[in-house]
Amino acid sequence: MRIILIILFILFLCVTLLIPMLVLLVVRLFNKDASEIISQHIARVVMKVVNFLAGAKVTVKGLENVPKDEAVLFVPNHRGAIDYTATVTSLPVPLYFVGKKEFVRIPLFGVWVYLQGTLLLDRSSRKEGLKTIFQAIDMVKAGKSILIFPEGTRNKGEITEPLRFKEGSLKISSKSGCKVVPMAITGTREIFEAQAPWIKPGPVTVRFGTPIDPKTLSEEDIKNYGAYVREKIAEMLKEEVEENK
Repeated sequence: MRIILIILFILFLCVTLLIPMLVLLVVRLFNKDASEIISQHIARVVMKVVNFLAGAKVTVKGLENVPKDEAVLFVPNHRGAIDYTATVTSLPVPLYFVGKKEFVRIPLFGVWVYLQGTLLLDRSSRKEGLKTIFQAIDMVKAGKSILIFPEGTRNKGEITEPLRFKEGSLKISSKSGCKVVPMAITGTREIFEAQAPWIKPGPVTVRFGTPIDPKTLSEEDIKNYGAYVREKIAEMLKEEVEENK
């Protein structure tokens, strides 16, 4: 029943958001930043509805760890599709994603991804991938916070053992000097992927850890920055699992 409601809601959005989408495309010609912020606000409202329809009861922890006066790199683990909706609705700050290039192939959704200022990563080309990472570095330097899933795909294994982080994704922090806010997300796989195509309502926790400042790390830690951040998130996930036993 829930999956049917979500499909109907998406079809409803395709009709009702068509005109706002066209308006925002025009606004973007004159004020790119305004168009992106408005699009992000609309996406946040839409994602709250999706969470509700999916029965995802999102609990946010550690929000006080999110810096409010500087751009940062948000780095979460990746378990399911609900990671995106839970993340968008948990953060009060404007947020720019680094997502897969394949997103643009989805009708209408691809346009909304573009309107929000999402950076699209071409995983088939190292050169194009690096170009996207450098774009993200420039955005952080311009005061825009970025979120990237460094595992590159959803982890189907043990939740406390995230997949190996792609070191290139952490260059956004090491090259710009911005802090990394580690994020531990639990409960999302159990809502959809564990019994797809059906949806099972359940609790989701989004936990923000203590920011990691690359300027305070050793040369060895920076060299293995992805592994360093991955270990911090793994520790957070273990703590979350223990607390919920």
